[in-house]
Amino acid sequence: TLLHFIARKLSSQNKGTLKEELCSIEKAEKLVFDQISSEFKQIEGQMKIISSCLEKSSKPESEDDLYFQVMKKFHSDSSIKIAEIKKKIEESESEYKIVSTLYGENDKKSDEFFQNIFKFCKQLENADIENKKLDELEKKRALKAKPPPPQSPAEEPIEEGLMADLTKKLTANGF
Repeated sequence: TLLHFIARKLSSQNKGTLKEELCSIEKAEKLVFDQISSEFKQIEGQMKIISSCLEKSSKPESEDDLYFQVMKKFHSDSSIKIAEIKKKIEESESEYKIVSTLYGENDKKSDEFFQNIFKFCKQLENADIENKKLDELEKKRALKAKPPPPQSPAEEPIEEGLMADLTKKLTANGF
């Protein structure tokens, strides 16, 4: 099939690349950008609430009250991480749009897109395995069909009686 032909070409050009890529695609098929964006907006909303609470109570109520200090540190550390994550999400969404447009799938959700790619890669991997099995079968058939190469006289087994007869004849003739 065409899939087997593609698998053979890829196999001859790239050793092991397909399996490495398959792991990434399997993880990507579980990504749903809409869900990630929705959850991230909730996190940003909660951070805004923390920020406004910290602004309202800019000082701890007592010296024993560690809540303000802990929350202030949490807010500053988390804000940095959230900014980094937001940037990664935006980059990922942008790259997904480019890839999905390239494959003509720009209206599909990310999980559907990567599920299709993953299924194709799995089928390609199975075709590669089938190609290898076919190659082994063909080699075995070729070996069975091929007659064994003729042995040279030096390699032929020597019968003891034949050797004894030859020795007698040679010695009888004066050699």
